[in-house]
Amino acid sequence: MLFDRLEHAARYSDIPGVAEALEFLQGLPPGALPESPAGLGGGRLQASPVRLTTRPEAECRYEAHRRFIDVHYTVRGTEKISVRPVEGLPALEPFREQEDIGFYAGGPGVDCLVGPGQFLVCWPGEAHRVGMMDTAPGPVEKVVIKIPLGYRPAARRRILAFGDSNTYGYDPASGGRYSEAERYPRLLQALLGPQTDVIEEGLPGRTCVFGDPLTEGLCGLEAITPVMNSHMPIDTLVVMLGTNDCKERFGANSYLIGKGLARLLEKAKATPAWRGAPDILVVCPAPIQPAYEGLMFAEEMGRGCAVRAAGLAAQYQKVARAAGCRFLNAGQIPGVQVHGLDGMHLTSGAHAALAGALAELLK
Repeated sequence: MLFDRLEHAARYSDIPGVAEALEFLQGLPPGALPESPAGLGGGRLQASPVRLTTRPEAECRYEAHRRFIDVHYTVRGTEKISVRPVEGLPALEPFREQEDIGFYAGGPGVDCLVGPGQFLVCWPGEAHRVGMMDTAPGPVEKVVIKIPLGYRPAARRRILAFGDSNTYGYDPASGGRYSEAERYPRLLQALLGPQTDVIEEGLPGRTCVFGDPLTEGLCGLEAITPVMNSHMPIDTLVVMLGTNDCKERFGANSYLIGKGLARLLEKAKATPAWRGAPDILVVCPAPIQPAYEGLMFAEEMGRGCAVRAAGLAAQYQKVARAAGCRFLNAGQIPGVQVHGLDGMHLTSGAHAALAGALAELLK
């Protein structure tokens, strides 16, 4: 037996099934019941709305289960539930195997007054007499969640977002980083839900394949294997790189940048970090605007970057197709714009638009 308030749900995050049940209850609007039986935990847990009027103890009987754990959560009213071991209780009828329920007579057990915001968990073998009144009959609205014994949650999907300063969330206005409420990987996490982990691996200055003579550690080709292995298992890899490869000092046109991306993808596919078959989504970054040459990163980037960036989408689409990867052109997503201060970094609104487009592809 487990008796507590829903606000303490985090204490039970390591109990399979119970954790998912409490997370579902926390997601209900205040004072609301699910409109009808709802499946959760991949459909293996069932949450049902229950409305009853409490009665005197003498009119109630114990019930017990063999294959399911019960979670009783009160939304309105107060219900007294008595709990005791089923062993030794006289059965009132043969156990109903198909319904997994037996009814029993018996004396007092441990009484729990389950009021609004409180929950009671009963395991198989714990008989519980439900629907009892405290001092007078009254209406109760509750949720009952059935958890199969031995339930184990499905493995959480792991998505690795591998990119540069736009995946990092660089904010040109502050010179710092957008908040977690603004960055596209965190927004994508919220859109995909609790059964998915989106891992942020954005490094300002990162390239597909070029080592930068001014700053070490920026070559994506050298980083991809240790990064993927440090976050294994990986289910999906999202790669959004190429803006920094357009720098004048690397001397590469859009075709050569695409060739570099192809090398990166082949290495990522061969990395032993995948849970199953490799699944890679290539995202072509929003193009650099020509006005960048008069803005804050003009000297850092050098000349001709906008021309090189404009040719990336066509090259990346070919490379992705040849590598068996999915493709998304961020520059064609409605709402994706670069900041007017530098002409290359995403605005806060663009992060939200990109997250929405990614969620549609990855849900």
